[in-house]
Amino acid sequence: MDKVSTGKLKRWLVERGVDLKGCFERGDLVKKAEELPPSQLSSLLGDGEIAEPKVESKYFAASAAKEEEKPKRRKETGDGDGDGVGDGDAVEEKPKKKKKTSKKEDPAEFQEAVPMQVHDLDRDWKYFCPAMIYKSYGVSEGEGRSKVAAFDLDGTLIRTKSGNTFAISAQDWCAFNPKVFKVMEKLHRDGYRLVVFSNQGGISKKVRGRASANLRTKVDEVMCKKCSTDPSGRREIKFPVVFFCANRKDDTFRKPAAGMFNYFCETFNRSVEVDLKNSFYCGDMAGREGDPGDTDKTFAANCGLPFKTPEEVFGESTGKKALPKRDKDEDQTNFNEELCGMFVKIAEEIGKVDKFKARAFRKAAETLKDYGKQVEGKKEAMKLPGIGKSIGEKVEEYCTTGKIALMEELFGDVEATKEKAKKEAEDKEQGMAFAFMD
Repeated sequence: MDKVSTGKLKRWLVERGVDLKGCFERGDLVKKAEELPPSQLSSLLGDGEIAEPKVESKYFAASAAKEEEKPKRRKETGDGDGDGVGDGDAVEEKPKKKKKTSKKEDPAEFQEAVPMQVHDLDRDWKYFCPAMIYKSYGVSEGEGRSKVAAFDLDGTLIRTKSGNTFAISAQDWCAFNPKVFKVMEKLHRDGYRLVVFSNQGGISKKVRGRASANLRTKVDEVMCKKCSTDPSGRREIKFPVVFFCANRKDDTFRKPAAGMFNYFCETFNRSVEVDLKNSFYCGDMAGREGDPGDTDKTFAANCGLPFKTPEEVFGESTGKKALPKRDKDEDQTNFNEELCGMFVKIAEEIGKVDKFKARAFRKAAETLKDYGKQVEGKKEAMKLPGIGKSIGEKVEEYCTTGKIALMEELFGDVEATKEKAKKEAEDKEQGMAFAFMD
């Protein structure tokens, strides 16, 4: 296990759906790995996974030299009549071209799928080749309703439990707030057809791959009740709803294009014309300050649907809110400059072995840079977006001692001494300034 880098170990665990909640140090990851069956551990510790460093060999060098010494193959030509190329004359034989070998079929791709046709996946999931995956939870095709309540998935119905921008596992999700599923159930009772439209370009062609499987598992968890099954053995749904996701980028089915909505209208809702004025689409990409874009708002416009934000439909999220950006006219002082500098240096060094942890330190530095006051401890820091328990403890350590032990572990006492000397010099300079003012 010592030969496996922390980053590789973390990725390996995530790929197997292991919940990494509470894993803040390498030792925690090792414990999670050791809990798995030996058959799975062999894929992590096997000979094919950990490559020994390559060492140049004199035998390979000698072989190469011998190859160079070999004369080029020549063939005798001529018919012995003295015309043209005679007997005994040799001409250089051209090397034969290697036959092109076809690429191996990727089992994650649905190679046999026919474009513009629907194919079965597992657990009642369908694949409309090549651009869309969908599943009906208790809604039959043609069972239409005139009013439609449509939603985005990530950032609207659910958010990550970890606080990360993207989920780290199929279990890394929680409701946007406690009202979400109650509101959706009431909308169903009030005569709305519930639909979810989501972009999931990371799946791409690999509709049978790990990313696709994780998404389908997560959506099943979201749409079904916990630990409950109907008489047929299937999990009991919360309410009737249809889920669509566009699995490719730059496609007519990907939001903000209206392809998914049009497909829904032509299949599940074909018996009834949608009352656009009394329907709506709800999503978090609304082009507001702090939003990464306006994809959802544009999608609603392309579908002819009124647009609403999650806050309008469900109320405020129980998750951490993004810090508002300061106006250009406001004071741009970084009140946590020294701490931000430490986090950036830690990220640069630790990123060589653990990109996930490095990203957390960088994100924390960016958040603290925009924070309008000096952070005073762990509790205050953990209320900010992108700062969890592990980073919060580093903030507490800095606020209490003026240093971070991890800095000394990574850079040694020299770097820590530099930071201390720099701080003392700044304090001294500030003291002299106040003395001059007095």
